[in-house]
Amino acid sequence: MGSELLASTGKRLQELSRKQDWCFRYGGDEFVILMPDTGAETALDLADKLLDSLMATHFRMKNGIELTVQASVGISTAPVDGGTVHTVIGAADERMYLVKNSGRGRVWHP
Repeated sequence: MGSELLASTGKRLQELSRKQDWCFRYGGDEFVILMPDTGAETALDLADKLLDSLMATHFRMKNGIELTVQASVGISTAPVDGGTVHTVIGAADERMYLVKNSGRGRVWHP
């Protein structure tokens, strides 16, 4: 059921994202949404709305059980947080763990 929920979550994230955004699973239960040409303030606003919509989604599994998800979100921007994919994703990952360790279900950006 975990794999089914992850697949449904990924699909929902794609539905909630803008057409120009790239949404993909980044291992385990982590997802990345790349928002080209999007500044930090706009990204924060979009992430807040996306998170609210995601957590309000009810996922019906094949066995009939209905589930919801919680998510912790870290945001980073290039080139402020780094000049490579690895450094930008690393900064977002660190911020996501700050959220996880301080209550979960929120978006964090400096």
